Amino acid sequence: HSASVVAAKAVSDDDDASTMAKVVSDPSQPLVALLHGSNVCLFDDGSSSSPRCSFPIESSPGPAPAHIITGAFSPCGTLFVIARADKRVEVYSTNRSNNSNSSTNASEAQHASNNNNSDGTTAASATTTTTNTGSTSSSEATWKLMKTAETERKVTALVVSSDSQHAIMADKTGNFFQLALTGEDKEMKLLGGHVSMLLDVLLVGKYILTCERDEKIRISRYPKAYVIESFCMGHTEFVSAAVALSDSLVISGSGDGTLRLWSVPQGREVFCLDVQPADSAQNQKMAIRKLAKFPHENTLAVVFDNSHYVFLVREDSDALVVVGQTCLESIVTDVCCSASNHIWITSQDEAEPVTVWTVQSDYELTRTPGWQQALCDERIKGWNLHTVLEEFIALGALRKQPIDNMGKYLSKKEARSQSKRPKGDGAAASAAASESAAAGAGESSNEE
Repeated sequence: HSASVVAAKAVSDDDDASTMAKVVSDPSQPLVALLHGSNVCLFDDGSSSSPRCSFPIESSPGPAPAHIITGAFSPCGTLFVIARADKRVEVYSTNRSNNSNSSTNASEAQHASNNNNSDGTTAASATTTTTNTGSTSSSEATWKLMKTAETERKVTALVVSSDSQHAIMADKTGNFFQLALTGEDKEMKLLGGHVSMLLDVLLVGKYILTCERDEKIRISRYPKAYVIESFCMGHTEFVSAAVALSDSLVISGSGDGTLRLWSVPQGREVFCLDVQPADSAQNQKMAIRKLAKFPHENTLAVVFDNSHYVFLVREDSDALVVVGQTCLESIVTDVCCSASNHIWITSQDEAEPVTVWTVQSDYELTRTPGWQQALCDERIKGWNLHTVLEEFIALGALRKQPIDNMGKYLSKKEARSQSKRPKGDGAAASAAASESAAAGAGESSNEE
């Protein structure tokens, strides 16, 4: 979802299934937002020497707001959009100037440092000073609520346009809408619709990609989404996540356990990778829950539904290759890759529900030092992040159940036939058969 995070999937509006913790990265600078319940915690991922966290949304008197389904930063980092379970959409200003040159230069410098680092570790500290200069205000100041709007159904996926002017939201009925982030207009403009539930939405260049429960991805023009360019056909189960590698290549993950590489806008399948973790069941493929791409390379982290594993997959010459995998002690629920090239993982671990990892040169994941103390903030502990799966509906609920219409028809037909037959028919037929047999025996005796 570019900067968005996969929303908790639910089948009906009555399902309270959005209680899992989520992590969302700012694409313009090393900031990561942790979302859980109605709370938001912001971490400065560029200050590895002294990690800090803040709570940018002030609590208001009265009842607590509804829990957050999903959220996304704008590409420039100046806005943050939240979709809540009560169908309310909130747009916040992060109090940062639109000029993100300092953070962009810091990110580029850090990427160069990572490539040149002899021991292969992520050198976040190499750009700590520069990054802090550009991010102090947004990581510590309180965000300002700029706009609120209402949706007709719960939002399942959210993304912000490349110009940071619009948010595009998909809902559970298959419709996707556009909301202007600036100005006074609060109208949800309908862009298009599907006959199936939408699980993800993605903007790629001048196209919008919508991922369905009905095993396909639609490629339409943006914002004139009624002009359909093509469909990506190949998955055999729901399409749960998609990320763009470039304006011409997209990777999708599905309930069929495969990663597929597609060309845009042709919708042609370039490559298919069938990948399953070691803790998957033998009789059923484990669904892919989340894809998160690294900012400066065609490598992504892959999270499976109800699995302890995080896979690293790299695109190389139009092929997908698994380059690393890590097994955690608890079930992984979400992942994101920050501008510092750190991997943030949320899990069901009671002691450490949120962890930060560094990718080594051989694609092995190691814990990033200095972060555990910041993640053990007493205010965060009160959120009970380890309970994220207790009310969470697994992606398996989205699988379609096979329907045997002919079998049901024949079964009902037999039941109707049995109900219409008179109750005494069986006994009468038996008595008639006995009399016939006795009469036959008497005739034989007379002949003798």
